Amino acid sequence: MGDFVKLKIFFTIVCLFCLARVSSVLADEITSFTDNLRNCSQYYGSQTIELNDVKLTSTKQIMGFKGDKCVYKESVATADSKYTVNCLLSKSNLADLVKIMDDFEKDPKAQNIDLNDFTQVESSSVVTEWSKYLQDPNICSIEVN
Repeated sequence: MGDFVKLKIFFTIVCLFCLARVSSVLADEITSFTDNLRNCSQYYGSQTIELNDVKLTSTKQIMGFKGDKCVYKESVATADSKYTVNCLLSKSNLADLVKIMDDFEKDPKAQNIDLNDFTQVESSSVVTEWSKYLQDPNICSIEVN
């Protein structure tokens, strides 16, 4: 499996895990991330999940505006690799992402996504929207560390 495909899968799972409401604590974390992204306010969050013998650690940072772009950074690490995503998001990008995440949070079907089913994960609205930006080199860059 190529590095980019692994990154996309890891980022996809982490993204959905962060957005799936599994407890009130996590729901508060989701709201905090979405609210901070909405305004490009500084944010830092880290979590570790284990899926199918793969332990993933994700660190998300919203670093505020640099000029007219919101600086977003996320690191996703496993035991044998680390990926860093650096994005410069426009206000329009932020509005699109926040709307999708707000809608996803309110969708009862989103609560039933099986995180071990890559087809379900990849076809979710949140992953589709984030992937659009991840694949645009004018917005995001992905480094393999």
